[in-house]
Amino acid sequence: MSEIIEKEHEEMEEKVVEDLSQLELTSDSEHSSDDYSTTTPIKSKKFNTVGELKKEMSKLGLSLKGNKEELKKRYKKYIKKQEEKEKNMHKVIKKVQPFKYYCVIDYEATCEEGQAFVYPNEIIEFPAVLLRSYTGEVESEFHEYVKPKNNPVLTKYCKELTGITQEQVDGADYFPEVLKHFEAWLSQFSDFPYENVCFVTDGPWDIRDFIQKQCVASDIKRPVYFYSWLNLRKAFKYAFRLKNQKRLNEMLAHIGLTFEGREHCGLDDTRNIARIVQFLLENSVTLKKNIEYNRALKQ
Repeated sequence: MSEIIEKEHEEMEEKVVEDLSQLELTSDSEHSSDDYSTTTPIKSKKFNTVGELKKEMSKLGLSLKGNKEELKKRYKKYIKKQEEKEKNMHKVIKKVQPFKYYCVIDYEATCEEGQAFVYPNEIIEFPAVLLRSYTGEVESEFHEYVKPKNNPVLTKYCKELTGITQEQVDGADYFPEVLKHFEAWLSQFSDFPYENVCFVTDGPWDIRDFIQKQCVASDIKRPVYFYSWLNLRKAFKYAFRLKNQKRLNEMLAHIGLTFEGREHCGLDDTRNIARIVQFLLENSVTLKKNIEYNRALKQ
């Protein structure tokens, strides 16, 4: 969503090609092994019959749809993913960050073509990916759709852009309730108001503007934890000593990655932003809050 907003407000940024060797690194510091929990490794098994394979897949919560080859492919993909996760559990990033967690957020909101922020945007998708700073791994994900209050019927442009259907928002809760669900989820990892969590966005818009508009629409106060956060574009520009800030796809390309999933799907956008954060964490870039909302502004 922020990509569309920016395109209608700013000129295209000049692309600057930099070598990865220009990445700013800082001094290292080890974490204690006590920070990690141990789990029993998952290993691939051999099956004599399709029935045995289905029984094992059922235990793992995998779908049993498809023929024998499709089932084997799905099982092997799951095992490979689990093996990678097990391997990464013991990975330690040799850099102490200012925060224990980095919570990446990228909202989708109601919109109309050509209106940008003139339109009374309301949040309709609330995704979050929580990263553990000293491993860079995904700790957990949160995802819910949100029912808009003032303009409950999505525009054709909004549905085509975000992929969100009218049925999905009609069956969702209003923002104040979804916010409670989000806080309940995050409170599993950090005590309110989440002082050891740094919220991360692609640009300033999600927390600066969408949250401000949504709080007005929902007649609630801005959450206390949404007054300062990390604008990834600014951090990325500083880390690579770039002339201009880069958009999401440009940041991914700069570090040799490509977008995975559907662009402007809030959850897929959030996951791709999180991949950039993971890269910076793995390369010992210090990630601090670099933007603050003006508390003097009215909701």
